[in-house]
Amino acid sequence: MEPRKVFEKIRDEGENITKEEFKELVEDKVDELGGLCDHETASKLVAHDLGVNPEEELVEIGDISEDMERVSFIGKVVETGDVNSFERDDGSVGRVGDITLGDESGEIRVVFWDDNADLIKVGEIVEGDVLKVKNGNVQEGYSGLEVNVTGVTDIDFKEDEEIDFERETIDVGDLEEEMGSVHVRGEVLDVGEKKEFERDDGSMGAVRSLTIGDGSGRIDVSLWDDHAEMGLEVGDQIKIEHGYTRERYGNVELNVGYRGKVKESDRDVVYRENFADLGDLSVGDQVDVRVLVTGCEDIYVFERDDGSEGKVANLHLRDETGECKAALWGEKAGLVEDVEVGDRLKITDAEVRSGRSDEPELSLGWKSGVKKINSGRELVKEDLCNIEPGLEVEVVGTIVDDGILDDGTGCVKIDYGDVPGVGVRIRVSGVVQKKNGRSVLVADEVSEVDVDEGLADEVLEEL
Repeated sequence: MEPRKVFEKIRDEGENITKEEFKELVEDKVDELGGLCDHETASKLVAHDLGVNPEEELVEIGDISEDMERVSFIGKVVETGDVNSFERDDGSVGRVGDITLGDESGEIRVVFWDDNADLIKVGEIVEGDVLKVKNGNVQEGYSGLEVNVTGVTDIDFKEDEEIDFERETIDVGDLEEEMGSVHVRGEVLDVGEKKEFERDDGSMGAVRSLTIGDGSGRIDVSLWDDHAEMGLEVGDQIKIEHGYTRERYGNVELNVGYRGKVKESDRDVVYRENFADLGDLSVGDQVDVRVLVTGCEDIYVFERDDGSEGKVANLHLRDETGECKAALWGEKAGLVEDVEVGDRLKITDAEVRSGRSDEPELSLGWKSGVKKINSGRELVKEDLCNIEPGLEVEVVGTIVDDGILDDGTGCVKIDYGDVPGVGVRIRVSGVVQKKNGRSVLVADEVSEVDVDEGLADEVLEEL
């Protein structure tokens, strides 16, 4: 390696040395060895004297592979884990902790043992730090490749180094069965009660169910043990790290266990409802629909094969594209007593099944939701400047930006599945809610009034 490259390597390692000082040290080294080495060898010896290995090659995290025994790399601390104690076979007590380092190419788990683990425990290593790992030992861990900090590994803090790293997240709609260590952002749509249970070993556990969604869909989430204690509310924007998916009752569910984390999202997540048309239903689909009730049938009580009692009631539904029957099972059957012909309903998580005449029909079970839309309530016609959380309102205004409604007195974000484009004048009815410190109009119904072409052209020109 040429002396020039050795000098660059020394500078890259953070050594505050000028080119003239380096040349002087090299000449001194040549003289010290009585001329028995050339300048290239002398420059390498100077580097070693300064604690720099000129032959060391830094790799990107994404290039680390299982056939590498030892690696050196630089990464940003994107996560710190817990430090746990354990008993070795010889009876001594050890400690182990881990962090996750990331760079532009990826991320990897780094494991610290014993005294090194205390760097995590006492908070000497925190999220946001940039570290250089020298001679880390590459091993296959329980969730993929990891790097172990051993006796020959050095950890250096690179205070002047900046790494642009963003943890890759996956859309809710792209989650599949048996995925591990996934990161997801979503808006909390529903929060269930905490439930406690006894494990097979006699210890107590806890679980809380919630539903989150983003622009691609929604998913049920199970928060286990300590995560079940979190005081999450509908409308919270969260980021789940190291979740894993499982199949439950025919659907994909996201779980947050001991490795998982739930934190406030660092960016806004907008959940958009996606409603299916009755005329396009396919058997096997799980759908949400907005429908008009055209008929109600009485509750039918029957005996199951195991002797238990079951209940079912049917509703007849219609939208602009077609009509179908909906079967409400179990406790859901009682909802027909509160529904009348002419009511508009929002139905969520309904399964499409084949009916008696092979026509698709909706099946509503314990997971399904049924909500009346504008039935039996009086809407307050209000200016946007006067709306408050909790009000059920009807407003007329013009879309001036993506999902933003302006009525001339103020603006509000519209939470709805398919908001019309800029310049479209609409009538919106719904409930005002507080989300992330701002008022959002969660719409039950949106209808187009007319298109303000002049405003549309003006806004598009500004954009």
